[in-house]
Parts: sequence; structure tokens; C-alpha cells
Amino acid sequence: MNPEDEKHAQQLIEALKKQNQMMNPTTLPKRAAEPLMNETQALVDAAAVESIKTEPFTPVQGAFSECPQCGMMHPPVKPGTRCPNAKVEIKEAGIKDEDINKFLADLKNIAVSQIQSKGIKDGNKLFKHLTLEITKLLEGYSE
Repeated sequence: MNPEDEKHAQQLIEALKKQNQMMNPTTLPKRAAEPLMNETQALVDAAAVESIKTEPFTPVQGAFSECPQCGMMHPPVKPGTRCPNAKVEIKEAGIKDEDINKFLADLKNIAVSQIQSKGIKDGNKLFKHLTLEITKLLEGYSE
């Protein structure tokens, strides 16, 4: 290769390197808008901090109002029905919400055990039968 061809090849390589550097995003010059964005963000942040200091705190409002029976926010229950989350206390019988929850948890464990051991296929049919039998038992119960 003669020296002129070698020089020309070297010039082409240098031109390609410069072109590559221009296309490489890590070597692009910083844009003039970036300092402006940083200043704008700083002003927004300062305004947010100042508004937190000066404006009174207002709690977040949900889509539903507070339930008068349980005190939680959830869709309203049908008129005339009891909220399933409402606490239960029957002073005459000495029953509290915790007692009923424990009884139902125990009943759940018994039902699951029997369903598995007996190989019951239709759980809904069983629960309907249980509801009827428990209702009959409670209606016939007396002390």
C-alpha cells in the first residue's frame, strides 16, 4: 500500500470515529434545557414543602362514607341488614365478638376436616344443609 492510500485510509478512519462520537449518546453535549428543568423542579419542590407547612392537614376521602355500624369505609349495606363487620356483644348471654369468631373458626376447621375425610363433592349443598340444621337447633334450644 502506498503512503497516499494509507493517509487516505487514516483520514477515513478518523472521519468515522468523529461520526461515531457524534452519534454516541454518552458524548452528546448537555442540552441547555436541563439546567432550566432542574431549577423548575427545585421551585416546585420548594412550593410543595411550603404548602405542607402552611395548609392544614385534611384526611383522604374514600369513595364510600364511614359505616355507622362498624366504623369502617366500605360499600353501604342494604337497608335493614346488619353490617358483617359490626362488633357483637350480648351482655345477657356473656357473648362477645371474639367468642363468636372463635366458634366460627372452630366450625370452619371441623367442616373442612369432614369435607376432606368424607370426600364431599358439593360443598354448597352441605352448607345449605348445615345452615338449616343449625337454625333448627337454635330455634329448638332452651335453657
